[in-house]
Amino acid sequence: MAFINTVVGRAAASIWGLKLGNATMNAVLAQVNALGANDAAVAAVVNNAFNSVYGTYSNADMAAAFVNNLGLTGAARDDGIAYTVAQLDAVAADARGGKLMEIADLFSGLVNDAAYGSFARAFNAKVDAAVNYSGQAGTVDSPLAGWNGNAWFTLSGLQDYVVGTPGDDIINAWEFDGDATLQSGDFVDGGNGSDLLYADLINDFDVVTPITRNVESLAFRVQDHGTNDGDNNVEGEATTVDAERIDGETRYESNNSRGDLIIEDVRIASSQITKDITIAFVESDPGNVDFGVYFDQHSLRASSAASATLTLKVLDQFGVQGIDLDPGQVAGPLVNNPYDGVRFNYAGRDVQLRDPRWDLRTAETYAELLALIQAALDNEPITNGTGGLPRVTAALGADFTVTASNGVDVNGTSIVLSATGTGVSFAPGSWIASGGVPADSSIYTAQKVASGVSNDLITSTVILDDVGRGSNGGDLVIGGLSVGETSGSKGVEKFDVTVERTSRVQNMTSTNDTLMEVVLKNGLSKGDVSVLGQTSNGFASSDNVLPGMNGVGFTHHDGYGFNDVRMVDASAMDGKVTFDALVTQNSFAKYVQTTDTQQDPGGDNTSPDGQRVQRADFEYTGGSNNDSITVDVQSGILSSHSTVLAGREDVTFKINGGNGNDALKFRVIDNGNLGTVGDWYNIQHVLRNVTIDSGSGDDTVRTPGAGDARIYLMDGNDTVYVDNIGAVNYVDGLGAIKNNNADTNVADGEFGMFVFNTADQAGALAAARNRNDLINGTNTNFNDPGTPGIDSLFRATITVTYRGLTSTAELPANVYRPTALYVNQAMKAAINNDPVLSKLLVAQDGPGYTLVVKSLIDGVEAPANLNVTATAFDVSVLSVAQLVDLGGALGLTPAASTAVNIQPLLNSGAAYFNGLPAYDPAMANDGAADITGAISGAISDNTVYPGAGNDVIVLGTGAASNDVVVYSGTFGNDTIVHFTVGGANADLLNLTALGGSGAVADDIVNAGGLAAGALGNVTDGEIAARQRDATTDEQAEVAALFTDSGAADPVSQVFVAVTAGNVGYVWQITDPGGASNPTATFAGTIDLADTDWFTLNNPDFA
Repeated sequence: MAFINTVVGRAAASIWGLKLGNATMNAVLAQVNALGANDAAVAAVVNNAFNSVYGTYSNADMAAAFVNNLGLTGAARDDGIAYTVAQLDAVAADARGGKLMEIADLFSGLVNDAAYGSFARAFNAKVDAAVNYSGQAGTVDSPLAGWNGNAWFTLSGLQDYVVGTPGDDIINAWEFDGDATLQSGDFVDGGNGSDLLYADLINDFDVVTPITRNVESLAFRVQDHGTNDGDNNVEGEATTVDAERIDGETRYESNNSRGDLIIEDVRIASSQITKDITIAFVESDPGNVDFGVYFDQHSLRASSAASATLTLKVLDQFGVQGIDLDPGQVAGPLVNNPYDGVRFNYAGRDVQLRDPRWDLRTAETYAELLALIQAALDNEPITNGTGGLPRVTAALGADFTVTASNGVDVNGTSIVLSATGTGVSFAPGSWIASGGVPADSSIYTAQKVASGVSNDLITSTVILDDVGRGSNGGDLVIGGLSVGETSGSKGVEKFDVTVERTSRVQNMTSTNDTLMEVVLKNGLSKGDVSVLGQTSNGFASSDNVLPGMNGVGFTHHDGYGFNDVRMVDASAMDGKVTFDALVTQNSFAKYVQTTDTQQDPGGDNTSPDGQRVQRADFEYTGGSNNDSITVDVQSGILSSHSTVLAGREDVTFKINGGNGNDALKFRVIDNGNLGTVGDWYNIQHVLRNVTIDSGSGDDTVRTPGAGDARIYLMDGNDTVYVDNIGAVNYVDGLGAIKNNNADTNVADGEFGMFVFNTADQAGALAAARNRNDLINGTNTNFNDPGTPGIDSLFRATITVTYRGLTSTAELPANVYRPTALYVNQAMKAAINNDPVLSKLLVAQDGPGYTLVVKSLIDGVEAPANLNVTATAFDVSVLSVAQLVDLGGALGLTPAASTAVNIQPLLNSGAAYFNGLPAYDPAMANDGAADITGAISGAISDNTVYPGAGNDVIVLGTGAASNDVVVYSGTFGNDTIVHFTVGGANADLLNLTALGGSGAVADDIVNAGGLAAGALGNVTDGEIAARQRDATTDEQAEVAALFTDSGAADPVSQVFVAVTAGNVGYVWQITDPGGASNPTATFAGTIDLADTDWFTLNNPDFA
């Protein structure tokens, strides 16, 4: 036993730099004895302890600390580190503690070594003293004598008093025999360094109140005496730590918990703000394992600074009208601006921003004037924010209107200078005119000074690291201690979140509906993050609701990750971001001041730093990966309006996907419904306050149900589904709406469903086509019994056509007589692999030999909308050997296996397939009616702006929906489905930016074979369309169709060459003016699916 004492003491000294107290030594020896009282047993115990403390340390860091503990210096230290790293690299990560123990044992025997002998003798002497110390009753863990490094302490379960070292100490309070060793009344002073208290907590319904000083990080692992309900959470209330007596902390952590943890009454130093405390949610078990941190109300505070603003206005009242201009001058608001600089005061000093490099008189626009002023500020040491000096910035302010002396109202834009910090003051007379202002000048100027205090949002610093451990984790609540019904207190307004390893949180919120903004960014691990609300999966009874999640008038313990949070900014994320957010009518009172009386309608919407940023601008931004963002908005807030100016300046919504292939969804909820339209829609239709920017990548944008949005598609091949809910009207609450996707069939109104190769493709409501019990036809090999020989679909091309859009797939080359199952595979490939059809349909195997094709878009489907045909393979490309092999499979002799003899058999096989009823499309049924789908019951007038890629745009089908597709510049090969011509639900094609602002009926004509000059002069704004043939398929030929208009100024129009497949090749035709010939610039193609291009007329173009 004495030998084992020495081995344990040596391990403690070399790895942890400790001499063990009597209780700790006895506890370790008990574990060793239980495992066999040998070297392997000691190694096992050391490994367990090492992995819990140093498991995340690198080999290099661990080797350096280990060698320091051995006392090595100079070259011996360098060699020792290199040796130790090599030894650690050679073993598994969880065996490193035993390896270090082995190296320490080896080192202890080098007492006579020339290089290491003196170090070994000194180290052994310390170990001998440490072992003697451990044998004395009442001793506690402490550093080795004369040691100033890191130390490791263990609490006993009794009332402990621990004082740390000057180093980075670790104080462990492990669970022992089912009980926690961290107790109320334990005192721990970490001393200097960055210290960690790691404690196992047992939920026995007591509150633990430890006393700590100078322990910077506190990590708690919650266990429980209760039973596990199957969802990795335990019965009973959350485990609570009362942090009132914790002082000097900078980090609270829930680490590997399997039960809920609450840390309450967190108090911070007077020199700290809330943001200085890091809240880390680390490796929580899957399921409803929650973490709540509640600050004392006095500790909810943010930084603030003095602020001052100067609003500058300048406008040439005649110059903007083009009056009194000198030769060569162009009309503009700053034509004769005499001011070349700006001045203000700093600490009694007159600061003048006047330099020839940024002469303000050179600006022609307000944007240029702003850039010059900002450049001057950035190059002025007093105002560029360096060296602790104040920061002064410039921004465009509000537009203003003045009445010129000739009675005409003219408009300008103000410039706002903002200073944060002390010492800067503004005053009237800030414009500098070095050359003076002419007496007859028409320049209008004004200056307005304001001062106040700039307050940041109350912010929490958050770390998410493997929350849920690969599955869904629980809730995170950070807020204030006061959460009662009578509480008027708030919580945390902003979360600044760093995502390490992939984490999946349910609800993320603060107390009392206070959270406004969330910033998500990656740390070193670049993990993904999801915040998707409650996912109890049948274990809801065990999901405790943390204090402050629900309150009077709000419920945040729900199916949404974020509630009434106006901004989620994940632009700095590299990992995938998935979240959903609900914006309720509560947001109106939370963000918008409706009783404001100032003249400027936007004057009430100010951010904490005093800038003119509307606080009710809801914005959700993705990162650089493949993100998924869903935003549901209650109709009341979407259509809210100010008492000064209807809604336009108070509430806007924007989703920006960022980079990556994103899925973006925006929905409006009216009393639990998606499709209903009330007064809210009439207001929102005017406001147009929803914007979706897909960003780069191949994105999918959905706007199910009623409501209007502007949708901007950027780079990549994007897909847009406008409205697209069919007859479904959800009345069963927010959960049903949240879980709806356009490609998910639902019992009370799904999209159309086609079936193939059932036992009855023709009978009305045939039982064989009942979707719940499809009865298959045969696995035929398509041999026509009425023709001689053996027919075959060998390498036939299967063509699928849906609403005029086609895709093909070829049957395999190694199957000479393919059956129906091979045809089904080819149909699936033609649909599911096609970049267009895969966005509109999904094909999947049915029972037996059947094939099911489901529509992904609403509208009424009919068998005529979908068609499948086979085209025989051309065997002339085969070699003689290939013909012989194929002919043999078809019953021909080698001599007869020629292309002449084989081709008719393949032609007959294709013809037989094309006439086979089994592959005539038919609608599935539910036993009562065919499943045809339906048009939408919603109204949604959306505007879609296609981007540079090949986009698929599915427009709304509502009886009163009118969507607009706006093209500008060059675009890709686009497809537009459900484009409606004429009537109450007519859609519009806007080609104005290309030069086409209208159309003449006679110029949309299905005709070809055009001669040069056939379309006459370029007519400004006109749109013309003709067949695409040999006279209209090349740039020079298209340009030659038009003649010089003779106009002095440039004029443009649009020409569309339409293929037999209804694909419009769009050209911009420009007459440069003068005697120059017209030019043609290709813009892109537009396939209108089953809407014939030649049915479009004047009303169909914006």
